[in-house]
Amino acid sequence: MKRDKVILFAILLCSLFGGRIDVFAKDKLNYPLNGASDVQEYMKSFENFYNTSPEVIISRLLHFVETHPQSSWADEALLKAGETAEKLGKYEEALGYYQRVVTEYPQAKKLEESFLWRNYISEVEISFINELYQYYEKYPTYSSDLAYLKIAKCHSSQSNLDLAIETIAKLTDKYPQGLWEEEDLARITKLEEKRTLPIYTQAWIRPHREAYLFLAKLYQEKGELDRAIAINTQFLEKFGKLALFWDVKKNLADLYAEKKEFAKATEILEKTLQEIPAQKNLNPQDAARLQKITQEKIKQFKIQ
Repeated sequence: MKRDKVILFAILLCSLFGGRIDVFAKDKLNYPLNGASDVQEYMKSFENFYNTSPEVIISRLLHFVETHPQSSWADEALLKAGETAEKLGKYEEALGYYQRVVTEYPQAKKLEESFLWRNYISEVEISFINELYQYYEKYPTYSSDLAYLKIAKCHSSQSNLDLAIETIAKLTDKYPQGLWEEEDLARITKLEEKRTLPIYTQAWIRPHREAYLFLAKLYQEKGELDRAIAINTQFLEKFGKLALFWDVKKNLADLYAEKKEFAKATEILEKTLQEIPAQKNLNPQDAARLQKITQEKIKQFKIQ
């Protein structure tokens, strides 16, 4: 099962790349190691990772999918193959792998993996890790959603902006009523209270939310500022409670400034300036830095 495999993935990666997990900590993990053969076969794709060509890694991943098409790791293998091809600039090849995720594994769950590539997990992190996987097992992100986002980015890298917009719109339109917004907000609030959120990950991240920001970026690149403004505004209306989103608000202010609407740009930043001190996930140094940058931007807009 996917919830069982994630810790095994971490341990196998550590053994492959020379790291380790604190033995005492490992014994306290809620998710047992099931020793499933398909997990072991999947991890063989990454053997001698740093001394193996990307093409060989891709070949191994595809072989795993061919031999284990029903494995809960198959969608992960295709995503990794796509990411590897994309980094090589082989966008058409990457598109093929991402499209397979969409068509062959539309309901596959994609769990948070950012910490799994680290080479050490300490005892103090165990409660967070257990919470992380319990949460995403119940409120999953889907690999097909991530694949849509990656497909759009491949099109953008090939300067096919219209095709990228068409693709990403499928994702922004997929959840008109939202997906786990209330649940994620409740979790983020708890993490902020425990002061654990800034240590690990941006808990607001889901492909359908990132899609709005990428869509706004695409319209901005096309010079369609009004559409870029509308999408950024829509993002903040839908998801603004999940985080400060300082970068989004700054970009929105810059878009208004580009249209010579400096009063509106100033209004956005002045409101943002008031919101910064209330952010529990910002340490004092980061909060002071954001306040200083915001104040400087406001001064620039006021003298225009």
